[in-house]
Amino acid sequence: MSRVTDALASGRALQTLTALIDRQGGDPRVIGDYSRLPTAPDRAVVTAPRAGFVTAMRAGSVGRAAHALGAGRRVFGEAIDGRGVDAARALCRGAMVVGDEPPAHTPQVLGTVC
Repeated sequence: MSRVTDALASGRALQTLTALIDRQGGDPRVIGDYSRLPTAPDRAVVTAPRAGFVTAMRAGSVGRAAHALGAGRRVFGEAIDGRGVDAARALCRGAMVVGDEPPAHTPQVLGTVC
């Protein structure tokens, strides 16, 4: 068994994540209770543009959607926490690649960087 698979199967990866959250001042109880996570004031459901299987997501569009909602800054000093829900929804819909067949299985770890 690989080290990654072993860490996941043994629960060691989850313990490490819990400790990391705690060391950074977060609430490690979110691991067992996602309702403890903060939520945004505005929410919107994003549906696929057609029936089928989501076979890919364009990460750049998802990132731009997050930015439309206020994540990150384009320039130093720019305000955070925008309210671009409609723009973000459109970017997320455009990020989805929908196919008629389920996507091929991919490995948990694609590679290592040394």
